[in-house]
Amino acid sequence: MLEQAIQYQRLGYDVCLLKPQTKRLAFKQGLRPFVQSELRYWFRRRRFNLGILLGDVVVIDVDDDSVIDWVQEHGLDNTPMIAASPRGMHFYHQVQEPIRTQIKYLKLPLDIKATGYIVAPPSELDSGVTYTWLEGPVPKEQLPVVKIPKNSPDLVPTTSHENSEGWSGQVTQEGQIQNPRAYCLTIPSIQGQNGSKALMRCCYICLSNGMTPSETFEFLFREWNPLQAVPEWSEKEIRHALESALKNLLR
Repeated sequence: MLEQAIQYQRLGYDVCLLKPQTKRLAFKQGLRPFVQSELRYWFRRRRFNLGILLGDVVVIDVDDDSVIDWVQEHGLDNTPMIAASPRGMHFYHQVQEPIRTQIKYLKLPLDIKATGYIVAPPSELDSGVTYTWLEGPVPKEQLPVVKIPKNSPDLVPTTSHENSEGWSGQVTQEGQIQNPRAYCLTIPSIQGQNGSKALMRCCYICLSNGMTPSETFEFLFREWNPLQAVPEWSEKEIRHALESALKNLLR
């Protein structure tokens, strides 16, 4: 696993460490790339799964074979770097400008993941399923620039406050939080200490400062939850809190 992590770095990718047999970040210091000396230090002491950081790298995460024809029709499979995931396939691309993560894009069983990280081969989950390369990996500069399907809602640059979900963040010029992600990462959610209020607070902060519902869920579930929640919230619980916050904001 260490050799694979170093290979990714040499190919131009930023790497993070995940808890063994999970998709969760290994440490509570936040999402960040690990340098080679850190990788060598930690792999001498325990096992980890690997993640590749996203941003200029974007992954089309296909969860069901029923959408493969659509992916091929729009050329999203045209990449030299493809991984098999437990539920489908990951198609790696790059972007010239930052874009938003979109879950269930166009209500299809696929996600466009552009923030946070993606679990990378040869990571293994507790089910025994292993992520594997079908093609690649290749140097980052060889990844194709993703092309958005025609007649479909565009992926909106992260500088915008509105996207294809029809969500426009309730942003005010006065008192706006410039970096809601960083702000939320300072808010703990501890059972027995108003933990549910902390979760709802983070939902409101994200939604009220320009983040879409999809972005908010992806951030809270993937980044904030493993770092600040004790115990971690389930996917269902976070979705429920997000839906409640949305209803209150849209009244």
